[in-house]
Amino acid sequence: MICTLGNCNKPVISKGMGLLSPALNICNVARGRTDCFIDFGSNMEGHAGAALILENAGGSICNYDLSEWSHKIKGCIAASKNFYHKVRDCHF
Repeated sequence: MICTLGNCNKPVISKGMGLLSPALNICNVARGRTDCFIDFGSNMEGHAGAALILENAGGSICNYDLSEWSHKIKGCIAASKNFYHKVRDCHF
């Protein structure tokens, strides 16, 4: 199942991608394959490199509770430059 946000044709959230690591999903956002990745509880210590790649590609990442991203807190929202504010505005 793929959910889209706005008038975009790219997947925003894709169920069934659980076999991929969260770090790889964040890198897919960085390279433009998806616009957003929302993680509800993975330990993010191993994903600092992916977060750096995303930020250098122009994307943004924050904690699931919308606070500034920290590798010490579980869960994150990673999004492309164009989708980051849209995702934050419709945070569930």
